[in-house]
Amino acid sequence: MKKLLVLLFSLFFLYSSSVFADDISDFEIEGISIGDSLLDYFSEEEILENQRSYNEEKKFISSEFTINSSQYDSIGTYYKNNDKEYTIYGVLGFISYKTNIKNCFKKDKEIVKSFGDLQNDNNWNYNEYKDPDGFFTFNFIEINTGSIKVSCYDWNLATEKKFGWIDHLRTDIYSNELNDWFNEIDQIYND
Repeated sequence: MKKLLVLLFSLFFLYSSSVFADDISDFEIEGISIGDSLLDYFSEEEILENQRSYNEEKKFISSEFTINSSQYDSIGTYYKNNDKEYTIYGVLGFISYKTNIKNCFKKDKEIVKSFGDLQNDNNWNYNEYKDPDGFFTFNFIEINTGSIKVSCYDWNLATEKKFGWIDHLRTDIYSNELNDWFNEIDQIYND
């Protein structure tokens, strides 16, 4: 019986990372995960000072923060409008590439690999997209409770000047509810 318990205990720890990898809240950016309260990381005053709203459909609102980190230059979070707990439904990490976008294409592969068990998963999708605003790459995977995307944005000079945008890498971790909302917004604005 003792040997059986030791065997079961060992098997649990050997396979626990793949068992838990099906929940989007197991992944984090700078220690922040889906389901956390943003108040655990920032004061309400900081959250409100850094609040952004990118469209008129305000079910979700974001706050973006410049941080001092070796991994990311800034982070963003999405939470429901009027939620006084600021429960996180999406967390994003940004790295600026003002002068050498080629480093972004190397870094995105490194970040994909950092997602542990998911790095070997054949469900990662890779896409490249070019339009009049620039060139973009997307590494994307969906799991049971959300999605992860690692992208490079290489804006053309005209777009950079017009909007003040800069080339960057972006890592997004989103809950299914936030993904569904983004899809609703796309349908509203693209119909």
